[in-house]
Amino acid sequence: MEMFLNEEISSEAKKDIRHAYLRECGITSKLNEILNKLLQANVKPENPLDFIREELGDKPIPTEMIDNLEHELDDAHREIRRLRGILKDLGVDNIDEQQFHDAETTGPDELENVANELNNSLTILSDGKREDEQKNQQHS
Repeated sequence: MEMFLNEEISSEAKKDIRHAYLRECGITSKLNEILNKLLQANVKPENPLDFIREELGDKPIPTEMIDNLEHELDDAHREIRRLRGILKDLGVDNIDEQQFHDAETTGPDELENVANELNNSLTILSDGKREDEQKNQQHS
C-alpha cells in the first residue's frame, strides 16, 4: 500500500487502508473468531473484555499474587532502610543515595545485588578498621 506524501487521501480511503492493514495482519479474523466464540457461549462471561483478553493470551494476574508481591516489596524496602541504618551507624558517609533509590524501585533480583554490595561494603569497612587497629597496635 503505497501512499504519496503530497497526495490528499479521503477519509473513506484512510478507513479502507486501516481495514486492509488489520486484515493483512490477521487481526480482523482473530477478533471475529473470539467475538463469535463469546456470542456462542452457553454461559456469557460476566466481563466480556476479560474473556477477550484471555482469548488473546493475556492471563490476568490473580489479586492474591499481586497482594503477596506488594508485601514482599514492602518487606524489601524495610530491609533496605534497616541496612542503611546499619551503614550509618558504622560511619559510612558516602552512601550513594541514587543507587539505593534505584534498588527500591526495581525487582527482587536487584535487591539481592544491593544486599551483596552492602555486604561487600561492610567487609571492606571492617577490614579497613582492622588494618587501622593493627597499625595502631604496632605503633604502641
